[in-house]
Amino acid sequence: MPIVRYEPEHLAATLGDGFRLIDSRRYLHHTPAGVPQQFQYSTLERVAATYPGTDAARLAQERLARMDVERR
Repeated sequence: MPIVRYEPEHLAATLGDGFRLIDSRRYLHHTPAGVPQQFQYSTLERVAATYPGTDAARLAQERLARMDVERR
């Protein structure tokens, strides 16, 4: 995955139908230099198997291919 600042809902959408967002939390960390860094933690539940040869696997591969093209 590219390094992106994902909102919890966007992260879940990026991962696809095989995952469901359960919870998310934001955390403000201060580095030793005192610089604030924002983090968000997401809990997702896997709801569909992505076995090779299945529609879910095909959709996941297509989604990854689109993300690769978008990064270029």
